[in-house]
Amino acid sequence: MAADWTSALNRARDHAPFLARALERRPELAELMASGDGEAALRAAKQVRATDVASALRQERLGLALVLAVGDLAGAFDLYKVMRELSTFADRALHAAIEAAIRKRVPDAEPAGMIGLALGKHGAGELNYSSDIDPILLYEPGEAAQRYARETVRLLSEVTSEGYVFRVDLRLRPASEVSPLALPLDAAITHYESSALAWERAAFIRARSCAGDIAAGEAFLDHIRPFVWRRNLDFGAIDEVRRLTHRIREEQRGPAEPGPGYHLKLGRGGIREVEFFAQTHQLIHGGRDPSLRGRGTREALDALAATGRIGESDARRLGDSYDGLRTIEHRLQMVGDQQTHSLPSGQALDEVARLHGLDTGAQLVEVVETLARPVAERFDALLDEDRISVPRSAPHVLGEDSHAPDIAPELVERVAGWTSGKYQALRSSAALSAFDAIRPDLLASIAASPDPDAAVLRWESLIARLPSAVNLFRLLEARPGLFALLADCLTLAPPLADKLARRPDLLDALIDRTALDLPGGVDELA
Repeated sequence: MAADWTSALNRARDHAPFLARALERRPELAELMASGDGEAALRAAKQVRATDVASALRQERLGLALVLAVGDLAGAFDLYKVMRELSTFADRALHAAIEAAIRKRVPDAEPAGMIGLALGKHGAGELNYSSDIDPILLYEPGEAAQRYARETVRLLSEVTSEGYVFRVDLRLRPASEVSPLALPLDAAITHYESSALAWERAAFIRARSCAGDIAAGEAFLDHIRPFVWRRNLDFGAIDEVRRLTHRIREEQRGPAEPGPGYHLKLGRGGIREVEFFAQTHQLIHGGRDPSLRGRGTREALDALAATGRIGESDARRLGDSYDGLRTIEHRLQMVGDQQTHSLPSGQALDEVARLHGLDTGAQLVEVVETLARPVAERFDALLDEDRISVPRSAPHVLGEDSHAPDIAPELVERVAGWTSGKYQALRSSAALSAFDAIRPDLLASIAASPDPDAAVLRWESLIARLPSAVNLFRLLEARPGLFALLADCLTLAPPLADKLARRPDLLDALIDRTALDLPGGVDELA
């Protein structure tokens, strides 16, 4: 379908005050677009005459926002071209700001040792029209690093008569409430290798070195790659990821269903649910499969489908919904150049709908509902994946000193003895806490097995050989259905129990839902 620049320009002037003002300020760009030459307008938007870095970046930002918005409305630029152009501009802007901050103190100096890492949508190349950027600034030893960091933020985020370049949010850095704006490289490496949390792993799926000393930034990301992409699953981390997934729903904003006030990013079935659906699977499987490490959301979904981790129809529906929701998010932000994600009400909703090419706000809400519904359904299924129902003949056991009639008292007493310090894997406070969380279900599963005494012996053999059992306990807490399976292994397959004791990483395979599927027929097995 041919681009319709005339309709796009009219809608921009009639329904988006920010774009209307920008067209008045940049008539040369309006003229190029009216002639239908969007690529020429894009090149012209990047050519500014200002010698002052702050002014030049603001002029370029206004021109790009205008041309990309109208090109998007005209159907000349697809979503991914728009996001890519905005993201590469953010790269240039952050690099220019770091360079200018350093040269303000040391003229003609190169930004050696000062690193800008792009995270989030910026790192993925998926920035939106009015997004902030969430970089992490690192530096090799240098006394002026904090001054450079403050100046970099000021150059980009200060609002002047020409506007601003990007709002800069540095809160993704470790311990942001107490740490300096720029972190020493060695301190950052120590943090990510030893004490970083699951959400930080998720953030670094999309990280890339984009500004300053780019080569040094790439070396840093190479160094911490094992932190992000763990070859052997850390079951404690998997449990953290599960909790993060549930928290996405707990932190929803606005109405649960599309309508005025619905939050396109954080609402049920919104943009973040698509992103986290992909990232959850990437965190679990990407350590052993490099093809799953793509930064882009749709890229990740397609890779997960190609490897059979998710269904092809799921990848397609989630990807289509993501594209549609991001496009409408852009429409909201074109209106007033504000970082908004919520559908407005009344006349304002109608204006956004008309900017999008529809007649009424009700039609726009219907479009959003169609996009959000398949996302919500699939995210619901993701939340339910770890709730595997396993029938048990034994009742639930409430604690160390209590037991139900079907569980022999000597079994309860024997299990209680495991925490006496006899086993190395059960000596740390973290291990004891993790074990307490699974103790009732462990007792119930062992009691329900065909031969409880044999299961206990094999379990003791397993934990006696483990230097640490925290990850195993967290896995069993996250996947209750594995208790019965593991109890059967311990009771009925002594060689398998021995192999698991020697190589606990073999339990990784049980994370996949397919681990509990029945095998195929004789022909398929052959």
